[in-house]
Amino acid sequence: MSQSYTIEPGTYRHYKGKDYTVIGVAHFATSIPENAELLGRAVQSGDEMNPAGSRVGVYERDDGTLCYISFEDLGWLVVYRPNYGDQLLTFREHGEFIERVDSGLGSPRFERIGD
Repeated sequence: MSQSYTIEPGTYRHYKGKDYTVIGVAHFATSIPENAELLGRAVQSGDEMNPAGSRVGVYERDDGTLCYISFEDLGWLVVYRPNYGDQLLTFREHGEFIERVDSGLGSPRFERIGD
C-alpha cells in the first residue's frame, strides 16, 4: 500500500459536538503479532460478532504501530475512545473519519482540537 494513512493522535471533536481521543491508525493482521499488547476489544455500532474470549481487537506492537484482528479486512482504521460514557475502544474507516459531512461541502466529521 503506497498511500499514507495517518492521523495525529490527540483530542478530536465530532461535528455533532462530542470529544474523542484518537490513539492512532491500525491495519488488518491475520494473526496476533509476537509481543503485542491488547489495547482493547474494538467495537462498532451494532457489532455483535465480537464474542467474549475472541482474539478480535486492537493490538499495539513493540514499535508502537497498531493492528487489528477482525473477521474481515476493513482497510485502515482510526482507533479512538469517546471522552464520555463507557469510553470503549472503537474504530472507523480512515476515509470516513477524515471526510467532510454534508456531501463533502460541510465541516470535517472530526476536527483535531488538542493533544
